[in-house]
Amino acid sequence: MNEHQIEELQPSPATHALLSDSAVRFLVAYRVWIVAVVWLAVRGYTVWALTPNYSIESYFKLASDWLDGYLPYADFIVEYPPGALMLFSLPRIFTEAPVLYGYFFAGIMLVVDLGILLVFWRAPARTRAGAAQTEMARSCESTVLCLTYILFTAVFGRLLFQNYDLLVGLILVILIYFALRKKNPLVDILLAIGIWLNLIVLIWLPLLWWYGFISREQSNGVPSDLHIRGLLRNLLPRAAVLIGSLAVLYLPFFSCPASRWDISCNFIWSAASSLTARLPAF
Repeated sequence: MNEHQIEELQPSPATHALLSDSAVRFLVAYRVWIVAVVWLAVRGYTVWALTPNYSIESYFKLASDWLDGYLPYADFIVEYPPGALMLFSLPRIFTEAPVLYGYFFAGIMLVVDLGILLVFWRAPARTRAGAAQTEMARSCESTVLCLTYILFTAVFGRLLFQNYDLLVGLILVILIYFALRKKNPLVDILLAIGIWLNLIVLIWLPLLWWYGFISREQSNGVPSDLHIRGLLRNLLPRAAVLIGSLAVLYLPFFSCPASRWDISCNFIWSAASSLTARLPAF
């Protein structure tokens, strides 16, 4: 084993300060099993004996009305964007029982939960590829990150799988991941999908665009003087991608035979009310 390989197997000083060398090596060697066992234990206890709460009952009713032939935003009030309505309807296709609907919905959220874990698992290696950090340190960091996420979200209990905020969380995590890797087109497409699911994602729009502009200026080696022309040159293509993606996602819901004006007004009013109600929680 050469000197470089030995260095790669050494824990970082920050990791060494928190854990002993033997603990770090054990954590890295069995990290897949450790994360899997903790995830199964915590999530299994949470999902066991689920009963429909108010959110699940409202999702079930909205999905049932839509599948029964009623027109959303025209025949019945929907305070969610179209993407959320499609998500609510997915488990309703397979069952007409509210209890089973709750379990199907929780199953979808469990898949989303695994997606967040996968992003956290890969994030340290992808976002710090150029940093002076050993392979063992990156593996230990990703393991600690996953365990912290599992244990922290366990505080929310069953609410974690009886609301669709976890899906919005996955989109935000992927947004930050792609923003750190300077993948601006993917960031804007994901922003559109997030807005299609939940309007609260709009709050992240200025922050992500501002970060994209600043990181681009720094990568070009030019001092960021924040002139209007440079700002517009950077934001106009991103706005075009975002608006185009939103048009593709939203237009099918507004091209129905009913009055488009009524549907648009009802959707805007319901969405504004929902966004206002969710701001304190955010």
